[in-house]
Amino acid sequence: MRAEGWLKPGQPVWYNAGIYVFRAVLFDFTAKLHKSPRGEYELTDAISTMAAAGHRIAGLKIVGPWIDVRDPDVLAALEKEAGSTRQGNS
Repeated sequence: MRAEGWLKPGQPVWYNAGIYVFRAVLFDFTAKLHKSPRGEYELTDAISTMAAAGHRIAGLKIVGPWIDVRDPDVLAALEKEAGSTRQGNS
């Protein structure tokens, strides 16, 4: 991502891991969303609007590795790795 200019030297690296617990009030904010330039409804826009309206937002730092498994090939590789690890511990 740095090579493509998405991350600048010295900038912190934050990742939205996509694990959420919300109160129902979130739907008041998602109902008002407009499509982003990417053509999608962005949950982060609703969260930002909630925070600007005075709602408390909290985050949790994930310690350890994090792997985005939305790609079926990544998930298959992880399952294969886990299977070989289990077999090696038998």
